[in-house]
Amino acid sequence: MLADFDDRENGALVATANQDIEELLAVARYDTEPGTGLAEVALVVQDQWQGRGVGSALFARLIELARAQGLRGFTAQVLSSNGRMLRLFRGSGLALTEHFESGVHDLTMRFKD
Repeated sequence: MLADFDDRENGALVATANQDIEELLAVARYDTEPGTGLAEVALVVQDQWQGRGVGSALFARLIELARAQGLRGFTAQVLSSNGRMLRLFRGSGLALTEHFESGVHDLTMRFKD
């Protein structure tokens, strides 16, 4: 897993195969929403690696890093068709609020104190 956190506002993690940075398995990143203490989070996992825990591991590490940067939580917009991502966020243990409109789940996930 490689990390890029050059400031307090943005960060990214990547999962690679056998330390070969040219073969990316997944990317997780966040971008801070100024003045909110929250950051928009996004994850992408290659199809053949979905359902194997790669996204869960990246998201767990991203939570740790974001908390260390002083953030209070994440936001995300997830399409209804993306059941795996919805299960990941809903099962994260974070305090979750959700609004649904036009096929999109608008999520806010707050870190527990």
